[in-house]
Amino acid sequence: MKRSLLFLFLLVAPTAAADWPADLPKEGECVVCARRGADHGAERLVDWREHEGDHFGFCSEGCAEAFDQMPTGYAPPVLPRPAPDFRWSTLDEDAIEPTGQNALLVDFWATWCTPCLKVMPELDALAREFADAGFGIVGVSIDEDRDDLESFLERRPVDYAIVHDGGEDPAWWTFRVPAIPAAFLLDSEGRIVAQWNGEIDTDELRTRVEELVAKD
Repeated sequence: MKRSLLFLFLLVAPTAAADWPADLPKEGECVVCARRGADHGAERLVDWREHEGDHFGFCSEGCAEAFDQMPTGYAPPVLPRPAPDFRWSTLDEDAIEPTGQNALLVDFWATWCTPCLKVMPELDALAREFADAGFGIVGVSIDEDRDDLESFLERRPVDYAIVHDGGEDPAWWTFRVPAIPAAFLLDSEGRIVAQWNGEIDTDELRTRVEELVAKD
């Protein structure tokens, strides 16, 4: 009986040494934890996945499963790439589409996200500065309660468009956003040409916007 159980174990449990990719170290940063803002640094990796020809290591099976659900949300972004097709209505019932402007920043945020709120005044200033050059910003709020969102904006209004992401087909899933802050800069063709996973670098954003509006 013991020999049979051992044989079965060998059949269903291949050794990690045989399967582990040669180009993937056994210790490193888990891409899922890093994207979620957990500053673990290098740690022992226990699972891995292949995506678009690259190997990614994970600190737990849970992180590997999270990657399976949304690999493009965790893997390094491919730029430029087509933005997901969308048709949104703002809180003021204005229509927002991927194209129609020289540049469009799609900023995913929430009223409870401190880094999101920190950058809002700078985004508001950029939206005003480049509005006549064909640059727009849409802030996509993932807050559950629209009333809470509207109350917040009464206290802290902004000049750019706000969308409440409360539909059955959420925008955060369409854009593969596993954590906020997250922002995507689109060009006039509706392509994502820059992306920030975490707090936006507003100096870099300004440079990219100036490049896009200068092409008009």
